[in-house]
Amino acid sequence: MAIKCAQPRRLYHGATYDNYESILAAGFKPKKESDWASSDSEYMFFWDEKYHSREKCLEMCVGNALYTAIFNDYQGGKFVILELEVPNE
Repeated sequence: MAIKCAQPRRLYHGATYDNYESILAAGFKPKKESDWASSDSEYMFFWDEKYHSREKCLEMCVGNALYTAIFNDYQGGKFVILELEVPNE
């Protein structure tokens, strides 16, 4: 008998290219404190397709990445949106 599994969750995170490289090297870890009201020094912000459409998640990630760039005086021009598939258990 086959067991039907629930669909995995899709999470999205917008980042500058420098932060993306940091994520690849060290994993998802905040690197410094932030004054941004939505930030928490112990957590990273993701958009969840469970609550928003994919298009809305991508749109919000672009805004988050641009805000991070401004906040951190990022001089590069590359941005990344990470799409993560998290299995349901």
